[in-house]
Amino acid sequence: MKVPEVKDNKIKRTSIKHLDSLGERPICLDKDLVESFLTEKKQQGCALETLKNYRHALKRLYRYLPEDKLIGYGTIAAWRDSLKEDGYAQNTVNFCISAANSLMRYCGRREFQVTDFVCFENGVQPELTRSEYLRLLQAAKLREKERTYLLVKVFALVGLGVSELPGVTVEAVQQGSINIQQKGSFRIPEVLQRELLVYAARHGIREGAIFITSRGKMLRRSAVTAAVQSLSREACVEDAKCNPRCLCKLCRKTQENIRQDIKMLVDQIYDRLIENEQQTVAWSADRGLAGEICGPAGSRKTSGGTT
Repeated sequence: MKVPEVKDNKIKRTSIKHLDSLGERPICLDKDLVESFLTEKKQQGCALETLKNYRHALKRLYRYLPEDKLIGYGTIAAWRDSLKEDGYAQNTVNFCISAANSLMRYCGRREFQVTDFVCFENGVQPELTRSEYLRLLQAAKLREKERTYLLVKVFALVGLGVSELPGVTVEAVQQGSINIQQKGSFRIPEVLQRELLVYAARHGIREGAIFITSRGKMLRRSAVTAAVQSLSREACVEDAKCNPRCLCKLCRKTQENIRQDIKMLVDQIYDRLIENEQQTVAWSADRGLAGEICGPAGSRKTSGGTT
């Protein structure tokens, strides 16, 4: 099956490399292919925001693929399952699969598409409690899994996603914040700062990313998720809750609750201040009522003046 030509002939043979073993020809995902695909979608009238989301989804697929960046039978289905295991929201998973399917259709390889989309029970992601989070940490300590222990803390205390782990560098930890493009700065609590720096020093990591393999490469998303999920049984936490996504959600939820409590406390203190001032400068209730009803010398107010 040949790769279809498009009107502007921008798709090149170098964009799609083939393996002829077993008569199958996987697709190699590269920058040229993505740009050609997005160009055609734009010519078809695709909205700029949708194009942006397509690009983001395909970048996510690129990071998931092995070093050869080949897509074949079952690749997209495996990616779908990986996204679900990582705790991504149902709509996010399904959009990513839709983007990949659209790319396969563009390449003329519909046989690589996925037709089974994700449908979570009740359409709602489970929520992790702080007591369950603490049990995950305790399980990691008992198993002497220091890196997994720190990963759990980074997700639950900083709110970073798996794709943002490369930003956890020695330099960023030393300054106490991580800057993520288009997302801003993430503060690292001092307790976690100390633990990360001690871990880095113990493993001879003097600069750059902290969460790396023994060969100095970044951890794969699947390895990170598997490490967190491995704590499920010992921590007595549901498998569906043991993923980076639920830990990040716990971080956001905890901060939102604290902000709400602070706002409520501010309102209470402000009201108390006003009540104290009112005792000193309050307008007499009787006088105020009389002033509303009557004019000077007790004359009654009417719409036309006094009577």
